[in-house]
Amino acid sequence: MDKIIVNFSDGTSKTFHEGQIVIPWKKSGKNVSTAEPYTLWVHPDYELIPSFMEMLVNCDFFYELETPKICYASNSVVKVEVI
Repeated sequence: MDKIIVNFSDGTSKTFHEGQIVIPWKKSGKNVSTAEPYTLWVHPDYELIPSFMEMLVNCDFFYELETPKICYASNSVVKVEVI
């Protein structure tokens, strides 16, 4: 199974894997809501990086389906590495 490790600006890191479902938060004016769930997919050359980046640039915050009480800020990602 393909995996990436994501490093955040606070020094923490998190592993994500192929097929993992991520829920983006989007804002519209003064409102915020969840967007359509996003499933991480594998690129033949760059593995999970393109799918993770695609999700990041399209939302302000996100959470994993498995842990909805922990939200991550998209702009706090400082490094993404294939492992």
